[in-house]
Amino acid sequence: MNTPVRLRLIDISAPVLKALRFYANCSFDNEFTLKFSAPLVDNLYWCYDCQSTSERFGVMWFMRGLTLLTPKSLGHMHGLPDNILLLNIEARDNLGDVARSFEQEMSRIPVRNNSRLVLELATKGHAYGAMLLDLIGLCSSIQRLHVRLNQNDEAVRACSENCPCHLPYNWSQIISLTDLKEVAIKGFRGEEHEFDLMKVLLRCAAMLERVIINFSRNVPRSCSAYVELTSILKAHPSVKFKMYSGD
Repeated sequence: MNTPVRLRLIDISAPVLKALRFYANCSFDNEFTLKFSAPLVDNLYWCYDCQSTSERFGVMWFMRGLTLLTPKSLGHMHGLPDNILLLNIEARDNLGDVARSFEQEMSRIPVRNNSRLVLELATKGHAYGAMLLDLIGLCSSIQRLHVRLNQNDEAVRACSENCPCHLPYNWSQIISLTDLKEVAIKGFRGEEHEFDLMKVLLRCAAMLERVIINFSRNVPRSCSAYVELTSILKAHPSVKFKMYSGD
């Protein structure tokens, strides 16, 4: 199913359907309704351009793409049980007439038991921890979190110290991450707010097993961030961790 027009309703009731490919290169109408009943579907590719935002974290975050993949849609006929939810999010200065929230966008996903969340973030140097934790809260079944930072612009600079992106100041308090087992971050720069995020994940994810950090290529191996990150992770000996330089 491929549509170039803005949709207001999708009603799928197919008791024996096993495979579905859906792509919309226009966003859904604000009054969009999804009715989805296909209990046997195990080969699903669901992708569309979004227009939703979150302004609760000091800066405007814009979700521009959402893709849902099941293992069979990737060609894995056996094993790899993860359903993958891929979100493309970027910081913006102007959102125009966007009215939908992240919560509304996520409610339109036809399959809810997604165990891997992949976030592609273009931060423009802003702190992203509060927004990321909020997204995890909307995906309660997530076991694996993979974050790719500024993959098209690794030279991005940190914002000013008084930037509102650091609000609210209590974002790093305890949250529930009961199912999270793996965290992988690519493009890590070793900024203070990133260390705060790592501390939250390590403190709140009791089942966490692995942490994989790939530093940005703009962070030299001699940077103190390597030492600080090692110190934080060593305080959690039950968690296996790997750290790679961006050289």
